[in-house]
Amino acid sequence: MLTKQVHLQKATENEFLASKLDLTIPSAPNWAIIMVFYAAVHYVGAYFFTRGKNYRLHIDRDSAIQRDIQIGTIWRSYQRLKDSSENARYEDVFFTPNQYQLMLSNLHAIKGVITPLV
Repeated sequence: MLTKQVHLQKATENEFLASKLDLTIPSAPNWAIIMVFYAAVHYVGAYFFTRGKNYRLHIDRDSAIQRDIQIGTIWRSYQRLKDSSENARYEDVFFTPNQYQLMLSNLHAIKGVITPLV
């Protein structure tokens, strides 16, 4: 099981790496969106670690987010990131730099709720 510190390190590194991609390369916004989704996964993981919980499966984590009274409000932002990440990986979709910026705003919303709680 990852500790809170490891989750936070992975989250910040994923976010940092996404910011370093050259978004003029057609597939780069897709990879940036994937990275920011996994940053969100790790921010959420850090939160749940502080509550003595660990969710390895996406379906379990999704359900836990929706049920949690303190972070349930992030669900829509989290779901947007997750769906976009899946589209970037599995569908014939090439996101634009502007679409990446919109997804990044979802990560910022998630961080705004979770950071004070960890």
